Amino acid sequence: MTLLRFICMWSILLVAFAGAGQESTLRNRKFVVSKDTVRLDSLSIYPNSFKVFCGSERVLSESYFLDHASSRFYLKEGCSDTLVLEYRVLPIDLSKTYSRRDASIIYKEGSPDERDKYRIENT
Repeated sequence: MTLLRFICMWSILLVAFAGAGQESTLRNRKFVVSKDTVRLDSLSIYPNSFKVFCGSERVLSESYFLDHASSRFYLKEGCSDTLVLEYRVLPIDLSKTYSRRDASIIYKEGSPDERDKYRIENT
């Protein structure tokens, strides 16, 4: 009986975790050409994975500007066809500031002498 219970629990866990984490980080976007800066994604883009196609032709990296951390894209030269972007995203937004605690808890804005007490200076 315990062997049957063990097999049932194992199969339930296996089925439950099989679907978790299966979302792909590969993204494909199609755009009509514009001269404005476009935010492509809410996550940061992996730098070596970014490809731009104008129709079926690959666009050179000198023809566009990409900020990988904030996922902002700007096309410098025009494209007569639909713009196709292919890239992978990182699981975090690198343009945001992350911290465990708020710095205002450590020192208050109005008391610079408390803050100076812990400052390290080269002499």
